[in-house]
Amino acid sequence: TTLVQLLGGLLPPDNGTIQVFGYNIVRQAAQARAMTNRISGQASFFQRLSALENLAYGANQAGLSGQEARQHASELLAQLGALSHEMNLPLVAVSRSMYQKVALVNALLFRPRLLLLDEPYHGMDPSDRQRARRLLQVLNEQDGATILFVTRDHVEARLLCDRLVQLEKGRGTGAEK
Repeated sequence: TTLVQLLGGLLPPDNGTIQVFGYNIVRQAAQARAMTNRISGQASFFQRLSALENLAYGANQAGLSGQEARQHASELLAQLGALSHEMNLPLVAVSRSMYQKVALVNALLFRPRLLLLDEPYHGMDPSDRQRARRLLQVLNEQDGATILFVTRDHVEARLLCDRLVQLEKGRGTGAEK
């Protein structure tokens, strides 16, 4: 979680520098953030708005066309197994799984070069996880996105990742391909 916060520019490094695609996350924060998106177990949305309304709002704030973003968001949510009526319910009334789907779609809408995922499947059932994994694999394979996937689930990590690093107290204790 701390690594995601550091790379996402939410925490400044205690010392040293961090670069994302050549941009210093402190001195060139806007450029680094433009290439990065993240989700965590604590994603925050307007609870009285629907999934599609929240996603359209976020897209609009980022300068994307509301209608185009809404259509793309609807397609991505459907790929994740969301039903059309769920997309229009206020978020306060949806399941934890649907909430995570909205968070994932929110991150994917902007086609990030670096996607930081901190326990992104929290609350999702196995079929939802499988659909989310496929969407992430497509992002990686077709768009060339780098995905940092933070999880305690070693089985899931092995299904998605081509490299694994285990961290303990801020230090890598082992890496495998």
